Amino acid sequence: MNTPFMQLGMDAGLATVRETAEATGMLSSSMGPQVPTLSLGTSTPSAIRMASSYATFAAGGTHTAPYSVRRVTRNGSKVDLDTPRPRRAVGADVARQVTDALTDSFRTQHPTAAPASAQVAGKAGTTDKDTAAWYVGTNRSVSTAVVVYRMDLTKSLEPLPLKGIAGTPATGVPYDIWSSAMSPLG
Repeated sequence: MNTPFMQLGMDAGLATVRETAEATGMLSSSMGPQVPTLSLGTSTPSAIRMASSYATFAAGGTHTAPYSVRRVTRNGSKVDLDTPRPRRAVGADVARQVTDALTDSFRTQHPTAAPASAQVAGKAGTTDKDTAAWYVGTNRSVSTAVVVYRMDLTKSLEPLPLKGIAGTPATGVPYDIWSSAMSPLG
C-alpha cells in the first residue's frame, strides 16, 4: 500500500509534497527529512495540525489556521477577535480528490458506520515502530484527530511501543474514540 504513495511523492517532487503539507497546516518544524518516505507521513505533527490539514481538504482546499478562542467579553461587552483568515492552500479539484480518497478509505474500513449520504472521510495510521496510533477524519465541517501514545513519564518523554494496546490499525482504539466524539454530529 505504501509503495505507490512513495512513488507518487517522488514523481510529484518531495519539495512539492513538503510545500503542500505546509500549505494545508503542517508546521515546517514538524516535517521529517526530505526523503522518499516523506510522502508516507514520517513527520511529527500534533493532532490539532492533522485535524487542521484534513479540514483544508474538506473545505475545498481553503485552509484556516487553528485557533482556540471562541469569544472574549469585557464587562459583558463583546471584544472583537482577530481570527485567522482563510487562504487557498490547494486547488478545489485536488481537495475533492483527496476527500474522495479519504471517503473511500473510511467506507472501506467502516462500511456500516455512517449512512451513505453522510459526508465522512478519514484514515487510520500508525508510526514507525508502533509508538503511536492515529485516526483523523472529517464529518461535514468538523475535523478531529485522535492519537494514542504510551509513555513511562518516570523515565522519558519518548513514546514507547504500544505492544498491542493500540498499536495497529486493527485494534481500532483511535477510531473508536474518534467515532464516539463525532457520533453526535450524525
